[in-house]
Amino acid sequence: MAMGDALAKMYLRPGAVLLSHRFEFEQHSKAKFCIVLEDYDGGRETTIVALTTSNPQHRGKPWVVTIPVGLGGIQGGDGYLDCNNYFELPSSELAAASRYRYLGQLPEDLVEEIYLALEEAYKVPEALLVRIFGE
Repeated sequence: MAMGDALAKMYLRPGAVLLSHRFEFEQHSKAKFCIVLEDYDGGRETTIVALTTSNPQHRGKPWVVTIPVGLGGIQGGDGYLDCNNYFELPSSELAAASRYRYLGQLPEDLVEEIYLALEEAYKVPEALLVRIFGE
């Protein structure tokens, strides 16, 4: 069942946590937590998200944000959001909710921390930052 554009605009905003089975690692599908980095806009073809990892080796880098277990629906231990691990996903897929499940919303202070980490990320092109933050 489709989420619908109005609901997608309400839920898919910066800090929304989605569970996805879309990503394949080592030739098998693995559920991943995605964090939405920009407001969903039904008119745009893609929406920018970043993936979390449970690998604590990512901790402590300026482009990584620790997301404590339980926040936004993150389960199974703390998550580490590596801002260099971003994707532009088809907006129509996110709104259809067939491959993504909305889990919750991160608090605003954590979203601000993610935005600061994005500015430290070395793989994020300037055009992407402009798109997320505006001009």
